[in-house]
Amino acid sequence: MKIPTIKQYTDNYDRWTAQLRENARRIEDSSVCRVYLTKNTATAPWDELLKAAVTCIYDLTGDSQFRDQVIKQIERRTE
Repeated sequence: MKIPTIKQYTDNYDRWTAQLRENARRIEDSSVCRVYLTKNTATAPWDELLKAAVTCIYDLTGDSQFRDQVIKQIERRTE
């Protein structure tokens, strides 16, 4: 078995750190989105609320394909 080098450990640490920071940023963004939804549910257009909810789901899961697909379908319906 080959023993990893210090550079490999450092590279791995850097990748995990970047991923954790990105996850933390998305979770923070989801908090902002949830506040928007809470404050605007009674007055905002339904399509804007649905887009915000889909974006919030993306922020929590990181599933950009889901977000892009649903938003594209929402925009098609509102044209």
